[in-house]
Amino acid sequence: MTPDERARMIIGFLQRAAAGDNTAYYVSHALCSLDRLYERGRISKEWALQIIGALALVNSPVLAMFPDPAQRNMASKGISGAVHMAALWGKLDRGPRPDVADHVAPIIARWLRNACHNICIEGDLHDLAQRAIAARPAPTHEAPAILQ
Repeated sequence: MTPDERARMIIGFLQRAAAGDNTAYYVSHALCSLDRLYERGRISKEWALQIIGALALVNSPVLAMFPDPAQRNMASKGISGAVHMAALWGKLDRGPRPDVADHVAPIIARWLRNACHNICIEGDLHDLAQRAIAARPAPTHEAPAILQ
């Protein structure tokens, strides 16, 4: 897969997340792909700007997944970290030396990726519990055999 195809895939994940199609799942996959790919090859500035635009679209839906203010703040920083990574991948506004954010961005974006993944796992566990409850036989109101 070429860097441009990878960029297109990330944008597709983010667009689905922004549309409300399993936001946590698609943000997690987009950030995983971005993390694994941004240092492998380069993308055009246009692709980087499209990824940054797609990240802006998921900002509100992502923040809505975190009712706790501290987690919402971390999620916001995670989006900012992903924006920084996309800028690095597309070589946007790069000076002669890397700055501290170059090293922090992947870590904070990974926090958001993991938090989204955990939301997916919690949803899976909830679904499994609901299926288990639905599969239980209905209780009977008969007296136990020993009492009959």
